[in-house]
Amino acid sequence: MVESFLGKAQYTSNITKEEAENWFSFVKRTTETHLKDKFPWAYKRYWPLRAAKKNAGNKSPVFIVNHHTSNMKRDYRPAMNRFFSAKMASSNFLVGENENEILYIVDVNDMSYHATYKSWLPLAVRRMLGVSGKWIDCPGIETAGNGVKKFFTHGQFLNVICLQRYLFALYPSLKCLKSHRFFNRVSRAVDPGQFYYLPLVEHAVLNNIDLYDVNYWLEDFKKDPIEFHNKKYKEWIRRLNINPNKDEWWDKRTIATKKNL
Repeated sequence: MVESFLGKAQYTSNITKEEAENWFSFVKRTTETHLKDKFPWAYKRYWPLRAAKKNAGNKSPVFIVNHHTSNMKRDYRPAMNRFFSAKMASSNFLVGENENEILYIVDVNDMSYHATYKSWLPLAVRRMLGVSGKWIDCPGIETAGNGVKKFFTHGQFLNVICLQRYLFALYPSLKCLKSHRFFNRVSRAVDPGQFYYLPLVEHAVLNNIDLYDVNYWLEDFKKDPIEFHNKKYKEWIRRLNINPNKDEWWDKRTIATKKNL
């Protein structure tokens, strides 16, 4: 049973594979119900969306790719409309603006269209990551919004952290999170952007921490995103002993103002 939408992952990363399987089944059901209600014509005609390759999802993935949808409003609907128009989805999951707003749109057993590898990646890195072929076959998550210009919400961070905790429980082979930028530093150089705080998201996914702990970075962010971005983010990186080199936007962060809220 799922006691609430995000379930056990809100409080711990100690999740069994069976618990993860049950959670993904639950989210798949809620997604179908939601899409039937909100996108009835498109659902009837185009669901399930086409995968890049059926049953070709990596069964022993090493990483999860984190994306943003790039639209200025933190609304999942433009991305969902785009996926229906193209009859395919660029990710396995889509996260909306509000807590509990997660759509499961391409089965993790299938390969979605979310990222490609580029020849500039050294062969040793490609081998380490298990990247081969035209499309990345590891799971991918799209978070609604534009991480270069707008803050993501506290609810969205809860969503992406809990979702990835369940993925780590499902796949013990997982080691880390990657940005879309990692695979394409030209056309996807801003994905998911300076406001996504990927190293802190990864820390929360990998460590057994209650996400509502008042002494953790999420609470600092919730209190005042602007102050967090401008003054506290780098403090937290140091406090948690995270290597700044893990942050692709470390030297690219601009000062945040109310327009970024």
